[in-house]
Amino acid sequence: MTGMGTVFRFEYTQQVRKKPFVITTVLLAIAAVIAALCPALFASSLESSGDAQTVAGGVYYADASLAGTLPFEDDHVYSSEGALRDAVTDGTESVGFVVSDPTHITTYYNNYTAGVAKDSSLVRSMLQQIYVTSRLAASGVSPEEYEALLSTPVEENRQILGRDTTTQYAMAIVYLVLVYMVVLFYGQTVAAAVAREKDSKTMELLITSTRPSNLILGKVAGLTCAALTQLAVVLAAFLATFAGARPHYPQAVQDMLATVLDTSMLGVYLINFVLALMLYMVLYAALGSLVSRVEDVSTATAPVIALVVIAYFLAFYATNGTTSALLDVGSWIPFFSVFVMPIRFSVGTASWALVLGSTAVTLAFTVALAWMSVRIYRWGTLRYGSRVGLVTAVRKAFAKE
Repeated sequence: MTGMGTVFRFEYTQQVRKKPFVITTVLLAIAAVIAALCPALFASSLESSGDAQTVAGGVYYADASLAGTLPFEDDHVYSSEGALRDAVTDGTESVGFVVSDPTHITTYYNNYTAGVAKDSSLVRSMLQQIYVTSRLAASGVSPEEYEALLSTPVEENRQILGRDTTTQYAMAIVYLVLVYMVVLFYGQTVAAAVAREKDSKTMELLITSTRPSNLILGKVAGLTCAALTQLAVVLAAFLATFAGARPHYPQAVQDMLATVLDTSMLGVYLINFVLALMLYMVLYAALGSLVSRVEDVSTATAPVIALVVIAYFLAFYATNGTTSALLDVGSWIPFFSVFVMPIRFSVGTASWALVLGSTAVTLAFTVALAWMSVRIYRWGTLRYGSRVGLVTAVRKAFAKE
C-alpha cells in the first residue's frame, strides 16, 4: 500500500464485505421499511375497527324509550338491574350500565381498573349526544344545522415575517439522532480497528509500507464512507417504501407530513453530518493507537463518548428555540457545534453568518485535529505496553526527537 487511496479502498471494501456489516444493513433496512409502512397499516386497522363499534360490558335500560340507542350486542342487554348486577359480580360482564335517562347512569364494576373506565366515558359521550339531539329537535333545530354551526370555519391569513421554523423540527430531530448513533457506533469501529492491528502486530508491517498519515486518513475516510453507504441503503429503503405507502396514510398523518417535511436545509445537515464524522473519527483513530489491546478501547474512548453525549443533550436543549450563553459557547466549540449549530439554525436562533462562521471554525479545527492525530498515531502505533493518557500522548508525539 503506497498511498491514502489504496488504504481507503482496502478499508472500505473490507468493511462493506464483512458479514456483521451486511446483516446489520439488511436488518436496519427492514426496520426502515416497517417504520414507513406502520402509518398505512394503522390506518387500515382503524378503518376495519370503525365499521362496527360496540361497547364492552352489559346494559339495562331503566328508561325503555332508550332501548337500542347504545351499541351493545343483544346478549349483553339485561331485563333487570338485579340480573345485570349478578352478571358483573360473577364476572360475566366486566362492567354494567343502568341507563335511567340520557343524563343519568349507574355503573357497576366488580373490579375497577383503568381499562374498563374507558367504556364508561364512551357511554356517557353517546348519551350526551342523544340528549343534545333530542333538545335540538324540541327547539326545531336539526342535527345537521347544529353540526354546521359547530364546524363554522374561521379563516386565518397567516403572515410570517421571519422564518417558519415549525417545518424544520422533525428534520432536526432526525439529524440529531442519526449523527449521535453513527458517531458512537463507527467511532468505536475505527478505534477497535486500529487497536486490533496493533494487537496482531500487523501495524509494524503497515507502518513501513506507507506513511502514517496515509494509514490514519485512509482508514478514517474508508470507514466513514462505509458508514455513509450503510446509511444511504437504509434511507433508500425507507424513502422507497414511504413513497409507495404515503397515499394510504391517515389524512391526519398526511397533513402533518405536508407541514414538517421541509428539506430546504438538507445541505446544512449534510455538511455538518460529514464534518461530525470526520472530526470524531480522526480522534477515535488516534485514541485507538494508544492502546495495545482491543479490550482497552472502551476505556480509552470514554472521554470522547462523554463529549458526544454532552453534545447530544446540548443540541436537544436547543430544539425548543432556547437562547442561552451555554448554547452560544457550544456553537463555537467544534465537538459541540456539529450537533448544536444545525439545530439552532433550524429553529431560528442562529443566523447564516453564525452558521458559516461556526462551520469554518469546525472545518479548520478538523484539519488541525487530523494533523495532530497523525502525529499521535505515528507515535502510538509502534508503542506497546500500558495505556497512556491523551495529554501524555500529545506531549510525547510533539516532543523533539
